[in-house]
Amino acid sequence: MYTKTKISEKTIGKGKNKLKETVVKVSRDDKKMIDPEDITELVEELETKVTKAHGKHKLRVRALNVDKWYTLKGYDDDVVNVESVEEYLDGRVKDSTKFGKFYQIELTVIRNA
Repeated sequence: MYTKTKISEKTIGKGKNKLKETVVKVSRDDKKMIDPEDITELVEELETKVTKAHGKHKLRVRALNVDKWYTLKGYDDDVVNVESVEEYLDGRVKDSTKFGKFYQIELTVIRNA
């Protein structure tokens, strides 16, 4: 149902402060838009896998809709905030329904190297 493609993986920092950054793009196989509920499920799934494999980590979630890229979860945030898109669009557009779904998601994981 979803295609997950590793976009990049690189080491950041030196010595004891080395971190590994991995960026993964997620899109639907059927080319349909991704619902906000699906984003939450995908993030929870990834969080579980990364925690089991690597322990402590930070995750950023960005999503692309018809307007632009939105950061739905920053590295230091606890939850995915899909409502932030609606808050941003409030008063800017009359019909925001087409902005509530996303073409693709970009997940960036930072963990100890």
